[in-house]
Amino acid sequence: MPKQCRARYVGKVDPTLRRDKWTDEEDKRIVAAQHRLGNRFADIAKLLPGRSESIVSHRWHLVLQWRRDDMLQAMGEHDYDFLGDVAKDAPKKERREWSLEEDALLVKLVEEMGEGNWPTIAQHFEGRQPKRCRDRYLNKLDPSLTSTAWTEDEDRKIVAAQSRLGNRWQEMSKRLQGRSERAVKERWFSVLQHKADEVLHTLTASDFDFLLPSVSLAHGGPRRKTPDGDDLMGGVQQDPTGVMGGDDGVGQPPPQDLKNPWTLEEDALLAKLVEEHGLGKWTMVAKQLPGRMPKQCRARYVGKVDPTLRRDKWTDEEDKRIVAAQHRLGNRFADIAKLLPGRSESIVSHRWHLVLQWRRDDMLQAMGEHDYDFLGDVAKDAPKKERREWSLEEDALLVKLVEEMGEGNWPTIAQHFEGRQPKRCRDRYLNKLDPSLTSTAWTEDEDRKIVAAQSRLGNRWQEMSKRLQGRSERAVKERWFSVLQHKADEVLHTLTASDFDFLLPSVSLAHGGPRRKTPD
Repeated sequence: MPKQCRARYVGKVDPTLRRDKWTDEEDKRIVAAQHRLGNRFADIAKLLPGRSESIVSHRWHLVLQWRRDDMLQAMGEHDYDFLGDVAKDAPKKERREWSLEEDALLVKLVEEMGEGNWPTIAQHFEGRQPKRCRDRYLNKLDPSLTSTAWTEDEDRKIVAAQSRLGNRWQEMSKRLQGRSERAVKERWFSVLQHKADEVLHTLTASDFDFLLPSVSLAHGGPRRKTPDGDDLMGGVQQDPTGVMGGDDGVGQPPPQDLKNPWTLEEDALLAKLVEEHGLGKWTMVAKQLPGRMPKQCRARYVGKVDPTLRRDKWTDEEDKRIVAAQHRLGNRFADIAKLLPGRSESIVSHRWHLVLQWRRDDMLQAMGEHDYDFLGDVAKDAPKKERREWSLEEDALLVKLVEEMGEGNWPTIAQHFEGRQPKRCRDRYLNKLDPSLTSTAWTEDEDRKIVAAQSRLGNRWQEMSKRLQGRSERAVKERWFSVLQHKADEVLHTLTASDFDFLLPSVSLAHGGPRRKTPD
């Protein structure tokens, strides 16, 4: 769509975009402009050469809005001079206010038709969309809403709910009597977000009980009227006969799509099942969670649901332990997490890859042998998966079979090897045995191409390797993570539009894809 093309170009593809670090002057300009213009980030981005609308919005919401007051106090009138007439020139979208008559009509229609029939209700208003009618009623006119001051208990509930639900404001508001979606959202971003870690650290398992499905909700979902005047809750008619589903499983919903996010009901059931059966019984647990695999159940529990998990800030001691353990154990994050009470495997891995691997060398130099004492015998006790090395005979056979059958026929090729999967055969050939591969030193031009390609393609190593003659997927991936990732911003800042030409589809590729033999 045109809107998608615009967003992609101005946010990612525009060669004038800068990717270097933010300066203090840029931060000051964003705060000053937002103070005068509001959240008109398209206009603010025009005042910051090389910064896109999306990245300016991201900088504001994640970093600067919490420092706004202090920064504004330190500013003088001259700090707004750069704005010029932009506040006057930039068109401002006018939104028509709701009148008292419209509000009264909206309340009357909801009483007659029930919540949820917003398309029908919107037909009674000129220029009002169904979503606007819904938002106006649920956030302003619903008689169950309260405007009293927020309590400490409500704040704790919002923090607890956001840690489990993410930014699903509608779900949260159902569990907070008298609070609208908008009120909950504004409370989170204006007050609670920047102190959430401290609050989470004080919560116990019982503080999450209000999220359980057995707890009655403040409002259970849209209420609609049937033709006979009966209530529908959440769009599903109540079933006193039990024919829509019962203990025998008749009428139960089909297994859900594995891509579906976990629901609160599933989380509650998962916690209950683990408490009954114990950790490790994931196959047994998964049988009682339709559509979920044992591996998914384990990952969800140890990463999100386990009540012993900590969500407070990382300490220097924990960072030191992760670096020391990774130095001795490698990326065995399941074992490393066991050495850090309250930290899950996924969050330890996340901490390592995003923060600590770039500080590893400096931290290791400052460590002594005693800093490894906490490991004990874990390196010996933790089972290590053995991988059988490829023999010379297997390599020779693999090369011969690829010559005969062509690349891409990996399932057929794998049948000639005992205990080798098609993916292993493919990886072995493309990363080690392909005669077109080179092992020469990396050139500056290749490094610039990898950085340019990664900024456009993401971590699609196969696509990148096709554009780098003689380099395998694995080689490109290792080069990125070991050398280029932490200096990518500096390299990108030196690139011009022509440095991205090699990515165009008209440019011939080093290898255009799997080569297969035809029957002839």
